[in-house]
Amino acid sequence: MMLTQERRQQIMEAIERGGTVSAQTLADRFGVSTMTIRRDLQFLETDGLARRVHGGAITLRGRGYEPAFFHRQGQESEEKGRIGKRAAELVSEGDTLVLDVGTTVLELAHCLHRQANLTVLVTGLHAANELAGRPNIHLIVAAGVVRYPELSLSGSLTERILNEFYFDKAFIGASGMSMQGITGFNLEDALVKSVLVQRARQRILLVDHTKFNTVAFKLVAPLSSINTIVTGFEADAGAVEQMREHGVDVILT
Repeated sequence: MMLTQERRQQIMEAIERGGTVSAQTLADRFGVSTMTIRRDLQFLETDGLARRVHGGAITLRGRGYEPAFFHRQGQESEEKGRIGKRAAELVSEGDTLVLDVGTTVLELAHCLHRQANLTVLVTGLHAANELAGRPNIHLIVAAGVVRYPELSLSGSLTERILNEFYFDKAFIGASGMSMQGITGFNLEDALVKSVLVQRARQRILLVDHTKFNTVAFKLVAPLSSINTIVTGFEADAGAVEQMREHGVDVILT
């Protein structure tokens, strides 16, 4: 049986994804009464996370709201681990890679053990710390302004350095993904992501299922610029099918 805290967390995620949600839809999803859902929504409103409206609730968070890195790292961690492991299978010996920042892409960094002779450029210090000292990896760390606690590297210096390289594969994270495109919370990080899309022969998006049908603050790239999406089997089936119809290879894991 689902704990109250876990249900409320998932309710909050549903509100943030859609911007609004009905109490009846939530009651059907979780198999509880609408009275229970109304109590959950009242709790979230008291905490300042959502606002109750007739029949449901809406989010109070703007498109630019970015949860803390360490908070995001604990969310959907099992799914992100699966995504990282499956993404590592797309890497071949001798590849030149660029790794974006983000908790899901960091899971890929954990899994780059078996492939030999890799050149990997990273745009964040979490991944740099993970990969430093591995004998199979020639590691390059982009320069730039460090943003805490994401420890991402961004700014004009980062963008200029990235524009000097060509990559076999770019592994990119996103705050939101929909038919409108790939979007990010933070302006500076989103600009770096846009450069990664331009500099790689193969663009691979690593996102957990909660990022589907979500639009964040800054457009990174149109969906057509992505070759492959690796996500969890929990992803919305309709959204997955729609993306496949638009020529994107979606790998469920």
